[in-house]
Amino acid sequence: MLAHPRLVKFVAFVMIVSLLFGSAAPVARAQEGSGGSIYLPVIADGRATGEITPPSPTDVNLFRTRVTVSTPAQWAELARTGALVLARGDDWALVLADDAQLADLARWHFTPQETNSLAALVKVA
Repeated sequence: MLAHPRLVKFVAFVMIVSLLFGSAAPVARAQEGSGGSIYLPVIADGRATGEITPPSPTDVNLFRTRVTVSTPAQWAELARTGALVLARGDDWALVLADDAQLADLARWHFTPQETNSLAALVKVA
C-alpha cells in the first residue's frame, strides 16, 4: 500500500521535470545570439517602432475565382465582401479576392470554382 503513493509521486515528479526541461531548450535556441530571449516587436500607439518593410507584390495572396450568385441578396453579400467583380453573368461572377475574402466566399456558400492565384496567372502571361 505504501509503495503505490510513492510511485505516483515519483512518476508525477519525473513528468513535471521532463516538461520543464524539455520545453526550455527550444525556447533558448529560438533566436541564436539573443541570449535565449525571444524577440517581439515593440508597438506603440498602433505603430511599430522599428523599421517597417512594405509587402512585396508576391507576398499578397490574390485569387481569381468564379462564384455562383443566384439571388439579389447574394449579389449584395458579394459586394459586401469587398471582392472586385471582374465579370458578371446571370448567375455567376468572376471576382478578384484575397485569401480572407476567398474564405468568406466559401463560408457563405458562393461555391468558388476555377480558382487561380494571381501570381500563377502572371507567370503564365
